[in-house]
Amino acid sequence: MNSNYFYKTSSLLLTLFAASTAAAHAAENQTISENNDSTDQKASDTTEAAVTYPVKQVIDASAKPYNLEETTEQPLAQAPVQAQNEVTPSEQPLAQAPVQAEEEVATAEQPVAQTPVQAEEEVATAEQPVAQTPVQAEEEVATAEQPVAQTPVQAQNEVTPAEQPVAQTPVQAEEEVATAEQLVTQTPVQAQEEVATAEQPVVQEPVQAQNEVTPAEQLVTQTPVQAGEEVTPAEQLVTQTPVQAGEEVTPAEQPGAQAPVQAQNEVTPAEQPVAQAPVQAQEEVTSSEQPVTQPDLKTASFSTRTLSVAPTARTMSLTAPSTSTGSAINDYILAQNYTVPTYQQDFSSELPQIAYRNGVAKPEGVVAHETANSTSTIYGEVAYMKNNWQSAFVHAFVDDNAIIETANTDYLAWGAGASANARFIQVELVRVYGQDRFAKAINNYADYIATNLHYYDLPVDSAEYDGNGTLWSHKAVSNFLGGTDHVDPYGWFYENGYSMDELTALVTLKYNQKVNAASGTIGTPPTTTVPPEVPVTQPVAVEAPVITSVSKMARINSTSAPVYTSVTDATAVPAAQKAGLTFYVNKQALYNGKNYLALSDENGVARGWVQSSQLTQASRGSQKALTLKFKTNSMIKGLYAVPWGSEAQKIADLSSSINKDFAPTKYSIVNAVPYYYGMINNQSGWIDGRQLTLVNALSNMKTVDMMARTSQQGAVVYTDQALTQRLTNKVIDTQYYIKASATKGSEVYYQLSDNSNRIIGWTKASDLNVSTHQTVAAKPAPFKVNASATALYSIPDGGASQKIASLVNDINTFFNVFQTEKVNDYYWYKGTLASSQLTGWIRGRQLTQQSKVFTTMKPVDMMGRTSQQGAVVYTDNNLTQVLPAKIVDKQYYINTAATKGTELYYQLSDINQNVVGWTKASELNAQSHQVLNYSKNTYYINKPSFIYSIPSGGASQRLLLLKDYMNKPFNVVKAEKVGDAIWYKGTLPATNTVGWVLGQFLSAKQIAYITAPSTFNEALSKQIALPYGSKPQVVYADDSGRTLTRNATSAEVSAQMKTTTTRYDDVQQYQFLNLHQSQNISATVLNRLLVNQGILAGQGAAFAEAAQRYNINEIYLISHALLESGNGTSQLSKGMGYNPSTGQAYATTGTKYYNMFGTRATDVNTINSGIQYAYSQGWNTPAKAIIGGAQYVAQNYFGNKQFTLYEMRWNPANPATHQYATDIAWAAKNASRLADFYRRIELTGLNFLIDQYQ
Repeated sequence: MNSNYFYKTSSLLLTLFAASTAAAHAAENQTISENNDSTDQKASDTTEAAVTYPVKQVIDASAKPYNLEETTEQPLAQAPVQAQNEVTPSEQPLAQAPVQAEEEVATAEQPVAQTPVQAEEEVATAEQPVAQTPVQAEEEVATAEQPVAQTPVQAQNEVTPAEQPVAQTPVQAEEEVATAEQLVTQTPVQAQEEVATAEQPVVQEPVQAQNEVTPAEQLVTQTPVQAGEEVTPAEQLVTQTPVQAGEEVTPAEQPGAQAPVQAQNEVTPAEQPVAQAPVQAQEEVTSSEQPVTQPDLKTASFSTRTLSVAPTARTMSLTAPSTSTGSAINDYILAQNYTVPTYQQDFSSELPQIAYRNGVAKPEGVVAHETANSTSTIYGEVAYMKNNWQSAFVHAFVDDNAIIETANTDYLAWGAGASANARFIQVELVRVYGQDRFAKAINNYADYIATNLHYYDLPVDSAEYDGNGTLWSHKAVSNFLGGTDHVDPYGWFYENGYSMDELTALVTLKYNQKVNAASGTIGTPPTTTVPPEVPVTQPVAVEAPVITSVSKMARINSTSAPVYTSVTDATAVPAAQKAGLTFYVNKQALYNGKNYLALSDENGVARGWVQSSQLTQASRGSQKALTLKFKTNSMIKGLYAVPWGSEAQKIADLSSSINKDFAPTKYSIVNAVPYYYGMINNQSGWIDGRQLTLVNALSNMKTVDMMARTSQQGAVVYTDQALTQRLTNKVIDTQYYIKASATKGSEVYYQLSDNSNRIIGWTKASDLNVSTHQTVAAKPAPFKVNASATALYSIPDGGASQKIASLVNDINTFFNVFQTEKVNDYYWYKGTLASSQLTGWIRGRQLTQQSKVFTTMKPVDMMGRTSQQGAVVYTDNNLTQVLPAKIVDKQYYINTAATKGTELYYQLSDINQNVVGWTKASELNAQSHQVLNYSKNTYYINKPSFIYSIPSGGASQRLLLLKDYMNKPFNVVKAEKVGDAIWYKGTLPATNTVGWVLGQFLSAKQIAYITAPSTFNEALSKQIALPYGSKPQVVYADDSGRTLTRNATSAEVSAQMKTTTTRYDDVQQYQFLNLHQSQNISATVLNRLLVNQGILAGQGAAFAEAAQRYNINEIYLISHALLESGNGTSQLSKGMGYNPSTGQAYATTGTKYYNMFGTRATDVNTINSGIQYAYSQGWNTPAKAIIGGAQYVAQNYFGNKQFTLYEMRWNPANPATHQYATDIAWAAKNASRLADFYRRIELTGLNFLIDQYQ
């Protein structure tokens, strides 16, 4: 860490005690708090005055809003910005204002070379659907051929519809306005009465005009036009630039030269799209039905993905429109003319590279996320993601100052559920506060989305309302794709007065600017004129069909189903007589987004292509030869030309041919049903296998009860009774049950079944070693494995391959038997090993029965005290001998449990492990038991109690009353846990009494009391008097889950400052743990906290040495390392090579340098600076980095003499100065974390410093 940020890193160090959230791990050296731009959070100018050091805020769910007007992180309401005058090229979709014209408006229909047009009575409109209001004109009105909502317009002359969308800019001129709907060069057309629609490219020449109009890149919609005026509809995404009357505007980078136009009136942007009015023409409408091919607006192919790092059109400016776009924030963005930052890349080498579902570099859109983390920063989010990518990662994070790509967009990320992950690029918007910061972040957010859609040649298409498109919110993913239930970024947008629709509009604007910047032109995608509907006509090809092989059968559903000779044919014929017939299908084609199947008949003759939705389909397996013999059964119906044939394809009716021989030559599986092909009644065809009965090769079947093992040479096993199908390999030395026998001629066959009664097949008796078998009726009983035992088998008398486990290490283990069988003359027992819970068979002579009355026995580790009414104790395993008197209120060890029917019994043993006898569980208070350790320690009697002869002993087992030995030492040698209580065995030197004392009556703490210079009330007053921005705060969450803060009341502060009660609490006592004091915890114990902690796993010895060498609490040191290293997974902690000549860290398998605490790792270049410092210190092993980092912690974090959490929060030596947090519950929350670490290793803290006020 950078030493210039001493207090910032101190506070970071302390955040390791905070609740573990995504934000808590957000960065190795990142200040967590976000400051609201509108809130003054400066500290006092005095060196030791009220200074608050930012730390991560922890939400207190129980806290309630109070003084809400002082909440520090509430987003500000945003005011709309109005622009008044001119319009410059902008990235925002604008609405077109009304057009007032007296002469004419001309539009082009097709890509043409245009010549001058002199006309005074024409109005041409575009055929593309636009939002348009009614038009009243004296001259001419052109109508659109696309479906639109129109209102009447009176026109006197002729209407010429234009077939292409137009790019239009507002013009103030004196004569006429002409807009070009297509990339064109116009040739002259002279017309005063009518203009015919051009259906093929023509050439027009320039027109004399006083003003020229440059089509721009802005989306415009059209508003009403008054009577006597002329209309120029604009349907293209354009950027509008105002032109004053009498001035000249040159077309911007238009392919070909566009003619100047004379105009008298003006075109200004309108604020909203409106519905287009229908046009009634008095003369004629001429339209074109020829589909138009869209011009290619893509740039040359990219060898590398440069757009991610240096996005297109970075220098293009945004200027506010003269009227509102309908989005106050988008208007504000345009007015501010923000510059998009250069993209940064911060990829983790560990991230997987998995192709999208359509392949590498083939995403289908972008998912817009929002982090929902009100306290983190973009760098914190990136760092946390890199440390936790196994859970989730995205492609980029965006805020108001940076766009950081964190994963290669050519490959998928996982952050939105399985369905979305396989399809979309994913970007997170990081929360920032304040009107301007939010607007800048949205501007960068939209730019990143537009850049990637453009780069991957995807359109802008919102998926919010129908689940189809390229721009998705996380909410849309939840609604339409599933696999997630998040709804971002809706919540954050709502808080800031923004919406997903507004983001889509801004992305659309930026996308079109990038398209036009890449092509060097103003792109005008054409539309396709829909021809009149022709029955059974194939759509115009968008791309070549993709044909693949399949194996199916199919039936045509209706007589009207279209059948195409070729899948690309434009016309088809009805299925007619083909309907209902079954055809073979060997290939399919994906064409124009639809699936088609190629049909062929039983002779292999092609019968055409039919769309899959017009078919009923069935799977079909390959045809295979066979030699089985069948007879037709009572279900027989007919012989068919094809498998799964329809009634019309029946060759012969076989309903009267029951019990006829049928010897098929081949078969095929259709929809899991076998169909067989062969000859019957002198005709060949297919029969449904369900209508046939197999003719068996075996006869004289009978039931038997035997066992047999296959020979060492192996046995051939047939899986069918016809003896035609056999297992691939012979079965060698394997034991089976035999449930049936049969003969084939003079040969005897046995049917083999395994231990699960699954039939394996038939084999010759000559290939088996057959044994007698008998199931023996016996009650369940407990046994023990004796010294002669060899193995546990899956079946009685099993072969070598049927061995489950060796019993060499299970001698004297309980084996609870529940089944007995006899094979030849030997008994075999099936049961469960109590040690491993494995179930299997053991030969009877290898077991020793333990009881005739108990059904099971198992080892346990428990303790139990007999009841006050006393317990009956039996001294033998068969429960026949009883102690003369009940045992009352005495504690025993329990090592064995047994059942007798449903009754549970425990075997009692005394302190010396001598067996006392059996008693019912119902007569005991039984508890769990565990030996914790044999550590030697000196503790002190802190409360009156007793020494017992056994842990948790009864009154009769008390050895000594301890009320006269308060604060006397007790030398401990052993610790055991009974239930939830810890008991210590040791010696009381004062009397040399050896016994057990309950842990809560002993103390190992070293407590030092420190007297503060002020009274409690004086310290409290200073805390309450802190200036705004440093006042004690309550951190809480509102009903929406947002993290908020408010000023704490005096009573709330007082409750947190009091030490008189918290110091006796088992958890809150850790507010006073001395962090600058080693507890000498062993490496073995510390390693229990480091299991599965990456590079830190097994480093307990290094932490123990570091803590002792630099006098640091071990738990505190480990917690710090876990946080800073991302639980041992950060790149700094895992180590890198370092080149001192270049100053660069690099990945290597050679010598590495490690940094476990992020020491001297600056925010500017975390990896290089951190590894450079590790190199300078010689930290070339993890242990050296742990020990060296601990030295840095000791020297830099305890310099202000604040050694406890309480002192760091309240600083009683100098109240209200040099405090590490504003959250009043900060010390309490962190104390809970320390207590949990101690709980996990079953120890307690020993060294405490308790502050007392005067």
